[in-house]
Amino acid sequence: RRSSDLAASIPTDATKLAEAVASLCPDPVAATDASIQKLFSVEDAHLVNPYIEDPERYFAWKAIPATEEVVLVPKGTSAKAKRAVKAAETTLGLNREELCRGRWQAFEALETMVLGFQAVTDQEKKRAILQRIRLQAEGNHPYAGMKRYFLKTWGLLPA
Repeated sequence: RRSSDLAASIPTDATKLAEAVASLCPDPVAATDASIQKLFSVEDAHLVNPYIEDPERYFAWKAIPATEEVVLVPKGTSAKAKRAVKAAETTLGLNREELCRGRWQAFEALETMVLGFQAVTDQEKKRAILQRIRLQAEGNHPYAGMKRYFLKTWGLLPA
């Protein structure tokens, strides 16, 4: 498009101009979760918005010892979970090789901690170790969602 065509398409009415600007860049102070969801829902991208929906409802993880990778997979068989994982793979690259291998390293370290925890017989020490293991699944740690998934699967975090 030529710049003269673009200039001619800009609304001259203040109200229409404000509407056009709002449709391109929502005001982060005035926007609500619902308004952002409405704005982006027309894209039909199937990406989970973690501010509105809990990704853990749709995402699961599969450890593959033969390739030393942990891949993102749908949680359950719902169509929404399958679409969410597919979108995360294609749009965000969440199953690219370097991530899968990095997840494996984090998984292996977590599994080692859990195996050590299981060998402890002193209940006081066991509680302290479990607390430290659970810290690994908090949001400020790498691969926290994956770690929470496995800790829940192993019965070390409430489901």
